[in-house]
Amino acid sequence: MEELWIVTSEILVQRDYFPSGNTKAFVNVVTWANSSNMAKSKVSRCLESYGWHLISIEDSHPVDDSRIYEEDIAEIIDRVRGDPSAVICGRAFSYKGD
Repeated sequence: MEELWIVTSEILVQRDYFPSGNTKAFVNVVTWANSSNMAKSKVSRCLESYGWHLISIEDSHPVDDSRIYEEDIAEIIDRVRGDPSAVICGRAFSYKGD
């Protein structure tokens, strides 16, 4: 049975994506999945559609309905909850790579 998952991903983006020129970032992604592997696969395909690359998964877990999430994540969860095919990325936090 599929449930909502939050996946915190480290990603690689094009040099000109962020005004800072940084090419690495962390982003939370919310999607429906029945396992961590399925969530990772959906996230990877979503990122590739933007020309981004998944470096690693830092955290992956089902949404805990008893938890209060930050406003931006809560909004994404609500949007995905209404669309079983949705894979929605949150705000990306960039950093300077090696």
